Amino acid sequence: MFQIIQPYINELVSGIIGMLVIWLPNRKKQSIDNDQAIVNLYRDSLTDLKTRYEEKHQDLKTTFESKLTEFSNKIDDLEKSLDEWKKKYFNLKKDFDNYKKEHP
Repeated sequence: MFQIIQPYINELVSGIIGMLVIWLPNRKKQSIDNDQAIVNLYRDSLTDLKTRYEEKHQDLKTTFESKLTEFSNKIDDLEKSLDEWKKKYFNLKKDFDNYKKEHP
């Protein structure tokens, strides 16, 4: 059996060596390509992060300003309502005091 394989051993060894010579540099190149892809992915995400941050900041700013105006208007309305209730109270108190004077 060994006699059948013996003439092909040189070709087999040279084939294995040839595959290793081709495979090792390609493996390193593939690793470099993967590393470059990862770097590009991080670079893109950082670039995108700045635009997303600016959009979110602008959105929060407009939301804050709208809430601020809404609450300012509500405070103004409540102050007007308070003034009206104070006037009603003092008018009723004055009427009651007048009633007490007239009806001892």
